[in-house]
Amino acid sequence: MDVVIYIVIGLAVGLGVGIALSTTKLRNALEKKSMQVLKEAEEKSEILKKEKILQAKEIYEGTNKAEKWRQEVKNYFKNDSRVNIISPVDFYNYGNCDYKTDREVFKFDLRLVEKSDILLVNLNDIRESIGTCIECYEAYKRNIPVIGFIDEVFDVSDIPEIIHPWIYCCVDRIEVGNDSMKNALEYIGDYYL
Repeated sequence: MDVVIYIVIGLAVGLGVGIALSTTKLRNALEKKSMQVLKEAEEKSEILKKEKILQAKEIYEGTNKAEKWRQEVKNYFKNDSRVNIISPVDFYNYGNCDYKTDREVFKFDLRLVEKSDILLVNLNDIRESIGTCIECYEAYKRNIPVIGFIDEVFDVSDIPEIIHPWIYCCVDRIEVGNDSMKNALEYIGDYYL
């Protein structure tokens, strides 16, 4: 008796393959093909990963873009003893290779998110920052409020087109426009402190 099994292989690169198996011979051939597809996907994933790292380095390396807005946040709350600002760039930053692996940075960073009461997120370059996406999700998962800001001026209804809809679902409030960061900080002060 043949058994038909439907298998869906979902890969990180967005490849979805539906497969119906009905015989041992076909199953073996399919497993071989699946392994080949997986290997090709892993290779493609490595290439994409390297490209993302290069893009992130192009955005931040050699600039103080990542530090500048965080310093403004620290200055805003510097006289408020109730607030302790934790900035990941105080610990790890592009150009400073004082860590041994990316995994070390990943785990350290997410532990900082876990210890936080509020996550303030600069959404300006969210499409280029997988780390920010993961931080938003981890905060959302732990029921930590996520407050975001985007410097661009646009209609709020267009936000899901600017940031990924899943990230949009993780963010409690998004301020937009020229004073977006200041408005986000005021919102935190008014509703969370």
